[in-house]
Amino acid sequence: VYYQLVVDPSSGLSYMFKTTGSPTTGAPVLTPIIGSYGDNVIREAGTTIPITYVTGIALEPVSGTVSATTSPASSHPNKILRFTIANPSVATHVPMVSTCGLTLNVSDIEYNQTNGRYYAINRGTVATDNRIVRVNPGAPTNIICLAGTVAVTRQLRGLTFGCNGQGYVMQMSGPNGRLWSFNLANGNIGAPSCPYTGVIAPGAPAATFPEMGLHFDCSCSGLFITGNYDPTGG
Repeated sequence: VYYQLVVDPSSGLSYMFKTTGSPTTGAPVLTPIIGSYGDNVIREAGTTIPITYVTGIALEPVSGTVSATTSPASSHPNKILRFTIANPSVATHVPMVSTCGLTLNVSDIEYNQTNGRYYAINRGTVATDNRIVRVNPGAPTNIICLAGTVAVTRQLRGLTFGCNGQGYVMQMSGPNGRLWSFNLANGNIGAPSCPYTGVIAPGAPAATFPEMGLHFDCSCSGLFITGNYDPTGG
């Protein structure tokens, strides 16, 4: 079982789904997670207001708490959200505050079960903003800048962890991608790396690729899994 974020590119409405199955055993099945307002839209706690353009979700499996991030274009820009996996209608939120004055554009938050920490990608137009960050959802300063930066020519669009906690990111290249490992302590990207030859985003300009939901399946297939973003194919 996996949990999936789906964002409507027009309205920005952000939906929560449970995904069962695997590409190796047949088509995965998405089931909406229905919250207290009768739908699977992520909403602000205490109101019915949707929180738009959520850019990533991460489940802490013991507590069942989801931590999520929003984009600068969100109705609640540059926020860290918290809600229980059973109810996306009650998301609380706090502002993102970084340790190094980043221009914030955080996506693809993921929880590392090996060291109990959250990591994400901060996309930037200059190398000092383009980097992997650590996220501490419960702290006043909650975006921790790792020392390594990434050249802006590398369009990072997905982050995940292997079974031993090793970090990986997806660098987009045309409609395909390349997987790189990254250092958990300093965020530097390097070997081993390998091409991901599947078509991920046909026809979309590299700079507009959304977060792809990169995942490594330790339990079943032992493979990397990612989404196929096609803005014209639905």
